[in-house]
Amino acid sequence: MLTVGVKGATYKTVQSDGDVPVYKIDGNNVTDSKTTVKNGDTIAVFGEPIKVGEKSYTRINSADSDLYVESKYVDGSFKPADKVKKTVMHNSYIYDKDHKRVGTNMLRAYSTVEVIGAATKLADGSLVYSIGDNQYVMADNIDGTSRTLSHNAYVYKTSKKRANRKVLKAGSQVTTFGSPYTFKNGKAYYRIGGPAKQYVKVANFAK
Repeated sequence: MLTVGVKGATYKTVQSDGDVPVYKIDGNNVTDSKTTVKNGDTIAVFGEPIKVGEKSYTRINSADSDLYVESKYVDGSFKPADKVKKTVMHNSYIYDKDHKRVGTNMLRAYSTVEVIGAATKLADGSLVYSIGDNQYVMADNIDGTSRTLSHNAYVYKTSKKRANRKVLKAGSQVTTFGSPYTFKNGKAYYRIGGPAKQYVKVANFAK
């Protein structure tokens, strides 16, 4: 859909943190065209920006096109978020913006991933990190969740073996990562700590 070499076009490089929606504009009516451009794409833009509501839009594709992108992505005013390396603490599937899995690959526990900007929420409320164009991982698999122990708890490395002699005291806060694992003994455990495998029984945490 992107036109190259058209008279009157100015070519701009898209700067964004992910996919940029392309809109159809008719008067003051702005609708999603269901297409996108990506960070780093060079696109043809035409004429002066227009303003609809509080947002500025720039025409793309041709001089008489009804397709637009938000001007901030092509006028240099948008500054992509910094990328930060973080450790994945729990095996993590990759999801799209609709919380549907992207492929079958997963990020393995204790691997390193570059996240883009701060954690954000998907439409269903899930807290995630962006790792690429329309690719997200669950923030809980990286940052974890602080939980309160309701009972003294041992730390395990398997269903039968303790990781150490340490006893975690009731009332203390422990950071757990991701959803629980169910061991061969049928009991559920949260992963904690690392890089060695460490687990605490789910039953030891306050409901």
